Amino acid sequence: MKISDEKYREGDLICIGDALEYFGHTPEALLVQAENCNLQLYVALRPFTAKLIPHRVISDHTPLQAEYISNNSAAYVPLLPRYTGALKIFGEVEIQLYEAEGIPDAEVLYFWRLEESQKANISQIFIHSEHVEKIINPDAEQQFKQKSQMQAEAIRNCLITKGYDPLNLPKNSNGKPGVKSEIKKALLPNNKPTDLFTDRSFERAWECLLADTKRI
Repeated sequence: MKISDEKYREGDLICIGDALEYFGHTPEALLVQAENCNLQLYVALRPFTAKLIPHRVISDHTPLQAEYISNNSAAYVPLLPRYTGALKIFGEVEIQLYEAEGIPDAEVLYFWRLEESQKANISQIFIHSEHVEKIINPDAEQQFKQKSQMQAEAIRNCLITKGYDPLNLPKNSNGKPGVKSEIKKALLPNNKPTDLFTDRSFERAWECLLADTKRI
């Protein structure tokens, strides 16, 4: 299966090493926000080969298989929150995984696993210009957190309304749409953005909600 992970990102990517000069925030402050899933950061990687792996194995679900080869001199990929702790403490981290984007009708979150891990430091970590408002506007971060809570609550309520126990979701039947697909169709009719969700924000909210049982 061939999956393209090349995604055009409009706007500029700004190194978080320059965050103090640009926004009045230290790189460490941005990493804390990223660690709490309140901010998406990106890491610049050298050319690499990666294979697709699922976030978790689900019974009766056949994982997708694909290989991805980066041909650019630098590929900017989403930085996983798990890597931010080492960056804060040591100033560098070894990157092995990053979140896969554009996976069609995937019931689980997928990652790309690099064939050879790469070390990255603060100079390789970037913030997208579209996220700058959350830093400059003092109310934007709180608004973002409130929206994340609303998204989690919407998914939880939809699961309950449809008769599912959020803490004990049924296993997917092989080859058939699962619970995630059903909830996504209900909250994102025709896969069109709403005031509360986009395709990507739903994917992130779903995984964050199920990973954090305290919010369920």
